[in-house]
Amino acid sequence: MWCAMSNALFSGPSIHLKGMLEARETRADRQAYLLKQGGKCLLSMTLNIPGPVKNSPGIQAIAAEVVAELNLFFPKEEAQVLSLLDIRTGPEYYLLLDQEPFEVKRKLVEIEERHPYGRLVDLDVLVRNEGSQTLKQINRKLLGLSPRRCFLCDEDAKVCSRKRQHPVSEMQEAICQLIEKGQQE
Repeated sequence: MWCAMSNALFSGPSIHLKGMLEARETRADRQAYLLKQGGKCLLSMTLNIPGPVKNSPGIQAIAAEVVAELNLFFPKEEAQVLSLLDIRTGPEYYLLLDQEPFEVKRKLVEIEERHPYGRLVDLDVLVRNEGSQTLKQINRKLLGLSPRRCFLCDEDAKVCSRKRQHPVSEMQEAICQLIEKGQQE
């Protein structure tokens, strides 16, 4: 069964592996640049959208709803740098914050677990590694929390992703159902 909104959600320019890898590298450079501007940590939001289409009006609408939620937790006035990018590989949102990184990550975990679209976003907290130019991610493990679960089988999401455990069509169907459920809330 394919949801009614699938055409709006998964229709758009296709991105292939090379484009995704280039975008990941560009994102890492952008994150490092933003963190050099100051602040204690950088909040970075991207979306988890399986398949070749990473950006569409439907995907942008999902990102906008999560950004609105983020702005409730982290008002724009408190951010040193605010950036919302609409690029082929999907929306990206950045907030440079002068807040304690572990506390920021706790709030982001709450959004990931509570918001109707929380399972569709990666909400990362990055800090500068002392004495080097590298970045360190404040993750769930550092907070003593379990990893995020796959929205199909409830296993560790990163393991399922690495193994390509599920067909893209099944993941897209699950995303459609999650979005339809979120629209009813």
